[in-house]
Amino acid sequence: MALSQTQKQEIANVLFKYAEGYKKKDVRAILELCSQNITGFGSGIDEVYEGRQQVHEALTRDLKQADEIALKFSGMKCYGDPVVAWLSTGCTFEGVMGKERLMMNGRMTAVLKNTGSRWLIEQIHFSMPFAGQEPGQSYGRTR
Repeated sequence: MALSQTQKQEIANVLFKYAEGYKKKDVRAILELCSQNITGFGSGIDEVYEGRQQVHEALTRDLKQADEIALKFSGMKCYGDPVVAWLSTGCTFEGVMGKERLMMNGRMTAVLKNTGSRWLIEQIHFSMPFAGQEPGQSYGRTR
């Protein structure tokens, strides 16, 4: 059985709350959307997460380094069944660090589990396309 429109909207609401947590710099609100056993990757070489404590540390670091931060999702594709769902979406971080404005365009994937009362993020991955890889090429150059 595929996801219903209601379930897809519930999952979209999880992303909305995730973005809202970033904007408000509310680590607790974001963590409430995550399972205890969440795993994932961020864009940084050291951003590998296993469990809520590591996600807590990463979120704290993210939000501490930015004076202002906003997160936007675009083009979400969501599939699954009433118990588990997976999604892919465009993802843009916009923020201010001191006097510098930043923008990171990337991609995000996530797996969510329906607990019966709400959807929780079980796995998350944010990445940015490799700038050294030309369109139409499978491998990039680092020089």
